[in-house]
Amino acid sequence: MDLFEFDFGKGLGPFLIILSALLHALWNGLLKGVREKIKTTAGAMNSALIISFILLLLDGNSALFSYQIYIWIAVAGICEGAYLYLVARAYETTTYGLAYTIMRGGAMICVWLVSVPLFGERFGMLHFLGVLLILAGMVGMNNGLHTKVSRIGVIIATRAAFLIAAYHLAYNQAISLGANPLYVFSLSMIFAVSTFYLFSYKRFRGKLIIITYDGLLAGIAFLLSLILFLYGMRETDAGLTISLRNSSLVFAALIANVLGEPLNRKEAIGMILVILGVMALSVTK
Repeated sequence: MDLFEFDFGKGLGPFLIILSALLHALWNGLLKGVREKIKTTAGAMNSALIISFILLLLDGNSALFSYQIYIWIAVAGICEGAYLYLVARAYETTTYGLAYTIMRGGAMICVWLVSVPLFGERFGMLHFLGVLLILAGMVGMNNGLHTKVSRIGVIIATRAAFLIAAYHLAYNQAISLGANPLYVFSLSMIFAVSTFYLFSYKRFRGKLIIITYDGLLAGIAFLLSLILFLYGMRETDAGLTISLRNSSLVFAALIANVLGEPLNRKEAIGMILVILGVMALSVTK
């Protein structure tokens, strides 16, 4: 029985994307708010992995796919595992709003740099303007750094942006080839967890991290965010999907205030420019 083989339809697809964006910003905010960020991230990934496989067993859909799908799943998982390690490192050294904006905005530019030559996506003047707006916004936010903020965090967040673009493109390829979103996520998490522990091995001294309370909450939000996004991606046009997914930038600005890290004037202007740039890049016609 395919419990999770939903047919949401085009009407509900955009709602799933927006809900996914909210959950994504929330679990990032939770990670920023805890003291042990690497440990909490490990707990979140362990939680997401265990819960996703329980859901997969309930689903009962164990159909095999073509080898191309498994390759894309592996690429997505490896990139996501490395990204999650960098996310935790970024939040150790810089503010939530700044790191989140750089990661999401930078990822959009990276997606377009790859999509144009490889997938034949059209890149017009509006898209070029979007890139300029994102870059201007990032520069503006960097100029508005608080004195306590380390610029190392900005570098780490920039690296994470490349990985976000990579795993999104890989997930998109796997889904477009007909793979079940829950199946894709569950298998990719095996590669993601393995990659994360490889990067953070010295932190844990070879010990596996048990699931913590904060990690469980973050893991549930992380799991729901990505699964809803994958289902929404299947039911929504590509341009609208990207645009709605990056509404997480708006949620991030609100969460930053809750965390006691309100954006100053330069940072607020920078985030607005990034959001406008993301909207411009999301136009497909």
